[in-house]
Amino acid sequence: MRRTSRATSSTLPPAASGPSAGASLLSASRTAYVVRAAVVAVALLRFAPTATAAVEAGLAADLAHEIVAFGSRPSGSEPHRATGKFLRERLTELGWQVVEHRLDSRGSANIEAVRRGRLDDEIVLAAHYDTVIGAPGAIDNAAGCAVVLAAAAQLEVLPLHYSLRIVFFDGEELGLRGSRYWVRGLEVLDRDRILAALTVDTVGHVDDRRPAIIDLPVRDENGRQRRTPGWLVHAVREAGIATGFGIRAGNGAWSLPVQGVLRMVKLGYGGDSQALLEVGIPAALLSDASVLGLDPAHHTRADGVERLIPERLDRWTDLLVASVLRLDRLGGRPLWEDEFLEAGRVWLRRDLLWIGFLLWVALALRSGLRPGRWKDADREDRVRRGREYVPGFLFRLLFLIVALWIPALGALLVYPLGVLGLWRPGRAALRVAWLAIGLLPAIVLSSIIARLGMSGALQAWDLSFAKMGLLVLTYLTFTVWLWSAERVESLTSGSLSSS
Repeated sequence: MRRTSRATSSTLPPAASGPSAGASLLSASRTAYVVRAAVVAVALLRFAPTATAAVEAGLAADLAHEIVAFGSRPSGSEPHRATGKFLRERLTELGWQVVEHRLDSRGSANIEAVRRGRLDDEIVLAAHYDTVIGAPGAIDNAAGCAVVLAAAAQLEVLPLHYSLRIVFFDGEELGLRGSRYWVRGLEVLDRDRILAALTVDTVGHVDDRRPAIIDLPVRDENGRQRRTPGWLVHAVREAGIATGFGIRAGNGAWSLPVQGVLRMVKLGYGGDSQALLEVGIPAALLSDASVLGLDPAHHTRADGVERLIPERLDRWTDLLVASVLRLDRLGGRPLWEDEFLEAGRVWLRRDLLWIGFLLWVALALRSGLRPGRWKDADREDRVRRGREYVPGFLFRLLFLIVALWIPALGALLVYPLGVLGLWRPGRAALRVAWLAIGLLPAIVLSSIIARLGMSGALQAWDLSFAKMGLLVLTYLTFTVWLWSAERVESLTSGSLSSS
């Protein structure tokens, strides 16, 4: 994973020589690939958690060790070129058609290989193989490359409808240089033939945190905000359930609030998935990294091979294989839908709209709306009741606009107000508690944004002033309604009322 505006680390001496045992790693475990791939495939088809510990493990860790042995691998360096040769040899050994695309005369290059399926449309698995100067790059990103290689070995023995393309990007640490070069070389039709792309970055270093689909939004060629589509998050999430490796959207911890934050701000993090999203290719960044704080060893000399957890790399490999198998069952690319939330399941835009609409109907009914509700009142009484009615009416109106316009943020910030608005307490202490509960989601998101700002990860505010103003007005009208001096008499209840 790349972080912008970082300090350059001191240079480590390069390794004297590269690995020599790597050539036999893939061929020696061919039977294990068949067994492991079959276990993953059966687990996915049965849609039940499975354990693969009994199958020969450790391939991804072995490959990662071989890559780290080359030393620090900044783009264009000798260890970097040796790493590229190692990756090409491993893919060739698997029988894949390997192509190298040079980025410059220094040896920087993207490496890609394709295995043809029954269809020309493709699923892409990718990882970057360069490091910052001085960092051994075990986690970032020898582990990602190893997981992709190990997944390719398992998938090689399985029949697929879609073609499968493996890409090792160069220059990720230099501003997504390799991935942007790669997408520029694609014709529009070639982009449309890519069903989905999964990029693996910074994995295998923690066993007490859930893995994450880090959804970093971008602006596409038309200036529209793009993010990983909900159907792709759903596919990867279901693959995680099938393999017993639960993966969350947004972040491994505090997933739901982080999903909201990522819809409001732009962070100084980057990944190759962003380059693909910018040109309209559905892509997801799979990682063990945390949006709330990068690993202390990230981009430092401490990112060594001793931090790799072999069992976790095996689980990442199984997740990647299961994700490809699940995507391979799709009949084509679904409609791009990025207004979603992941909480127990993936709630797509239509789900969030239905929830918001039903809450709005409940609010309208609770207010006692019906024709002729004030027909027996005189003019002065109607004016008074109208003034009392306005805050509740405005709150319901703004609530509906939020639900229709920004359902994902609305579900996090405004839908709780809708639930609270179904009943207004009479006692002042309860009203204070009601207001505190209603403000809690906004307080949590604000604290996360403040934390990101203090850590230097916050780059810019990305939520439009119109949407921000709408959210603020909704909170204000809720507060005014809650604390209005008199309550409108409810025609549906003889006790407490709600406007």
